[in-house]
Order: sequence, then structure tokens, then C-alpha cells
Amino acid sequence: MSPRYSDYYDTSLAPARGYYTDTSASVYVSPELTSDLVVQRIDADVWTPAAGCIVRVINPHFTYERRAVTQQLITMKSGGCNVEIIGNHVDQTEYDRLKAAGIPIRALKIGETVRVHDKLIAIYARKAGSTVWAYRVYTGSHNFSAGSLTGGDDIFVRLGEETGSNHPMFDAVLAHFNDGWNSTYAVDIKGAN
Repeated sequence: MSPRYSDYYDTSLAPARGYYTDTSASVYVSPELTSDLVVQRIDADVWTPAAGCIVRVINPHFTYERRAVTQQLITMKSGGCNVEIIGNHVDQTEYDRLKAAGIPIRALKIGETVRVHDKLIAIYARKAGSTVWAYRVYTGSHNFSAGSLTGGDDIFVRLGEETGSNHPMFDAVLAHFNDGWNSTYAVDIKGAN
């Protein structure tokens, strides 16, 4: 095993690296012909963007055909959320829209190859019509590309909501995001790639 992955199965680490189990999740399957699967699920949670809100996204693709996902992130940013993205392949139209909104995008580049394969969204925000703030993680195999929306057999998983001071799933995903964001391999994306 590569030394880079030597801690992957080390269960003494807190939280454990490589896995985490939770008691509640909903799984959604594409293709979706009339709407955007990802945006529908995020909208179903009825988040209220506000100062203090955090949105972290890791996804290899941001394509024009998934403009609804880009718009969802822009809406959350304009509402006060701190939004950051790690990705690989970003169409110029979506790059321009994200940058105009002030959303930074990074890639993980090793040599000449970008190395992002994760599909994660982590949100900490206030629930609509409420004073309650909640944490939610979304994951699965779903890229933000046309193929995953209308042609692929991909899944999008909405994990159980976490509230209060105990949010281990969100914390684990946020730590994973920060590992990538702060990595020596992280480079700012400066245009379509």
C-alpha cells in the first residue's frame, strides 16, 4: 500500500479514516429527465442561507448542463454562506459564474494530473422558518455532469441531519475537505480545465 494511504484503515484515528456509519440515509438514483436530482434534494431540506452558513463541495465535474447546481451554490453564497469547491473539470461558463459570485475553486494536482474523484457536499445552515441550525452531508457517485443527470446509473445519498453539538459525519467530511484544500497538491483553478 502506498505510504500516502497508510492511515486509511487505521481505526485508532478519530474519526476513523475511510469509513463512517450512520443510522439514517436516503438514496436517490439517476437518470433524472425533468429536473436536477442534486438541486431537488438540497431544496427539499429548505436551507436558509445566512452569515455563518458553510457549504463545502468536492466533485470532479461542473458542466454547463448542470447549471442548476452552480446556481444553487451561487444562491447560497449570495445569501451569506461561505462556499468553497474542490473539483477537476469545470466548464468555462460555470467557472465564470462561480468566480463572479466569489466562490473559490481548487484542484488537487499531482504532476500534470488532477486527482479528484470524491462526490461530497457538506452544509451547515439555518433551517427555513426556524432558529435551528443543522448539518447535512450528501454523497454518492453522482458527478455534476450531463451523463450523471440524464444518462448514467448514479446514486445521490442524503445522510441523516445532525443538530446541536454532536455532528460527527459533518465534522469528518469537513476535515476531509480541509485536508484537500490545504494540501501541498492544491492549486487554485484559474479558468476552465
